[in-house]
Amino acid sequence: MEFCQSVINETLRFGNIIPVLWRKTLSDVYFKGYTIPQGTAIMTHIAAMHLDPSAFENPNNFYPWRWLAMGKSNNWMPFGGGVRHCCGSEIARMEIAVFLRYLVLNYDWELVEHDHPVALQ
Repeated sequence: MEFCQSVINETLRFGNIIPVLWRKTLSDVYFKGYTIPQGTAIMTHIAAMHLDPSAFENPNNFYPWRWLAMGKSNNWMPFGGGVRHCCGSEIARMEIAVFLRYLVLNYDWELVEHDHPVALQ
């Protein structure tokens, strides 16, 4: 089941449930020489974070084994984070695992045509 969770983590890293997170600054924020005033709306682009080479080695490759060695990451937020973390994230992960189990065990698989990547965000 551990590898199944790694596949789910890697799938969620590529296909974000929520593409962006909106927040509002509660006070002035100083970041890399810039001042972001209090009350400014901030948009965090999750796909940019999930495909960042400084956070994930070879980020454009689907490689679920990375999660076996890496464990949890602060740069992985498919369900948000902190106090706004999705309260249904664990049931969603369980439903994905049940779906994958039935999909893999109950069907025979073969390529219909040459395999091409669908899209990278």
